[in-house]
Amino acid sequence: MSYKPVNRMIVVDIGMEQEEEQSLVLLPEGVRPPERYGIGIVKSIANDCKINVSEGDEIVFESAMLQTVAVGDDEINMLLENYVLAVTSE
Repeated sequence: MSYKPVNRMIVVDIGMEQEEEQSLVLLPEGVRPPERYGIGIVKSIANDCKINVSEGDEIVFESAMLQTVAVGDDEINMLLENYVLAVTSE
């Protein structure tokens, strides 16, 4: 199913694997602190977004602001445009 975001929201695909970092703090096996920033691919953009991103762009965002919405069997990762920190380029 296809979803069109509204109210300045961006649908993001975060299926990319993040590299594991070595922690300076000892944690129990299998426990990882939450990542402060995330990287994702823009899947869809609300018509009223003011930032310059396009579908397929890779973005850096604040992970804590990512909203995962469950609709039936689908999970949609949505982010308000304010929490996009950068658009990456090569």
